[in-house]
Amino acid sequence: MMPKVILLISALVLSMLAVITVRNETRLLFSRWAALQASSDQLNVQWSKLLLEKGAFAAHERVGQIARRALGMRLPGPKQTVLVYTGAAAAADAPSRGR
Repeated sequence: MMPKVILLISALVLSMLAVITVRNETRLLFSRWAALQASSDQLNVQWSKLLLEKGAFAAHERVGQIARRALGMRLPGPKQTVLVYTGAAAAADAPSRGR
Protein backbone atom coordinates (compact mmCIF):
# COMPACT_ATOMS: atom_id res chain seq x y z
CA MET A 1 0.00 0.00 0.00
CA MET A 2 2.82 2.40 0.88
CA PRO A 3 4.53 2.29 -2.58
CA LYS A 4 1.22 3.18 -4.26
CA VAL A 5 0.80 6.25 -2.04
CA ILE A 6 4.38 7.38 -2.74
CA LEU A 7 3.80 6.86 -6.45
CA LEU A 8 0.55 8.87 -6.36
CA ILE A 9 2.14 11.68 -4.33
CA SER A 10 5.08 11.80 -6.75
CA ALA A 11 2.68 11.96 -9.71
CA LEU A 12 0.73 14.72 -7.98
CA VAL A 13 3.87 16.78 -7.31
CA LEU A 14 5.09 16.35 -10.91
CA SER A 15 1.67 17.31 -12.19
CA MET A 16 1.64 20.45 -10.01
CA LEU A 17 5.10 21.45 -11.25
CA ALA A 18 3.99 20.91 -14.85
CA VAL A 19 0.89 23.07 -14.32
CA ILE A 20 2.98 25.84 -12.72
CA THR A 21 5.51 25.74 -15.56
CA VAL A 22 2.85 25.83 -18.28
CA ARG A 23 0.94 28.68 -16.61
CA ASN A 24 4.14 30.70 -16.28
CA GLU A 25 5.05 30.13 -19.95
CA THR A 26 1.51 31.02 -21.00
CA ARG A 27 1.64 34.24 -19.02
CA LEU A 28 5.01 35.20 -20.53
CA LEU A 29 3.88 34.38 -24.05
CA PHE A 30 0.66 36.36 -23.62
CA SER A 31 2.62 39.33 -22.32
CA ARG A 32 4.95 39.14 -25.32
CA TRP A 33 1.98 38.79 -27.70
CA ALA A 34 0.31 41.87 -26.19
CA ALA A 35 3.50 43.92 -26.62
CA LEU A 36 3.84 42.79 -30.24
CA GLN A 37 0.18 43.58 -30.89
CA ALA A 38 0.64 47.10 -29.51
CA SER A 39 3.74 47.53 -31.67
CA SER A 40 1.81 46.31 -34.71
CA ASP A 41 -1.01 48.79 -34.02
CA GLN A 42 1.50 51.62 -33.66
CA LEU A 43 3.19 50.68 -36.94
CA ASN A 44 -0.18 50.56 -38.72
CA VAL A 45 -1.01 54.05 -37.49
CA GLN A 46 2.39 55.33 -38.60
CA TRP A 47 1.95 53.66 -42.02
CA SER A 48 -1.44 55.32 -42.47
CA LYS A 49 0.03 58.72 -41.62
CA LEU A 50 2.86 58.19 -44.09
CA LEU A 51 0.41 57.27 -46.84
CA LEU A 52 -1.57 60.45 -46.15
CA GLU A 53 1.62 62.50 -46.17
CA LYS A 54 2.70 60.91 -49.44
CA GLY A 55 -0.63 61.81 -50.99
CA ALA A 56 -0.37 65.39 -49.76
CA PHE A 57 3.16 65.84 -51.09
CA ALA A 58 2.29 64.30 -54.43
CA ALA A 59 -0.67 66.62 -55.07
CA HIS A 60 -0.01 68.85 -58.07
CA GLU A 61 -1.41 71.91 -56.37
CA ARG A 62 0.98 71.49 -53.45
CA VAL A 63 3.94 71.21 -55.81
CA GLY A 64 2.80 74.40 -57.51
CA GLN A 65 2.42 76.22 -54.20
CA ILE A 66 5.90 75.22 -53.06
CA ALA A 67 7.37 76.28 -56.42
CA ARG A 68 5.72 79.69 -56.18
CA ARG A 69 6.47 80.27 -52.50
CA ALA A 70 9.95 78.80 -52.00
CA LEU A 71 11.43 79.27 -55.47
CA GLY A 72 9.55 82.37 -56.61
CA MET A 73 8.40 80.60 -59.77
CA ARG A 74 5.51 81.92 -61.86
CA LEU A 75 3.98 81.28 -65.25
CA PRO A 76 5.71 83.22 -68.06
CA GLY A 77 3.79 85.79 -70.09
CA PRO A 78 3.14 85.46 -73.82
CA LYS A 79 6.18 87.58 -74.73
CA GLN A 80 8.41 85.41 -72.56
CA THR A 81 7.25 82.18 -74.21
CA VAL A 82 9.34 80.75 -77.04
CA LEU A 83 8.19 77.81 -79.16
CA VAL A 84 10.94 75.51 -80.40
CA TYR A 85 10.26 73.36 -83.45
CA THR A 86 12.43 70.35 -84.25
CA GLY A 87 12.50 67.86 -87.12
CA ALA A 88 11.21 68.02 -90.69
CA ALA A 89 7.54 67.62 -89.78
CA ALA A 90 7.80 70.41 -87.27
CA ALA A 91 9.50 72.67 -89.82
CA ALA A 92 6.46 72.41 -92.10
CA ASP A 93 4.18 73.45 -89.24
CA ALA A 94 6.44 76.31 -88.15
CA PRO A 95 5.30 79.82 -89.08
CA SER A 96 7.51 81.62 -91.58
CA ARG A 97 9.83 84.17 -90.04
CA GLY A 98 10.07 86.99 -92.52
CA ARG A 99 10.99 84.86 -95.51
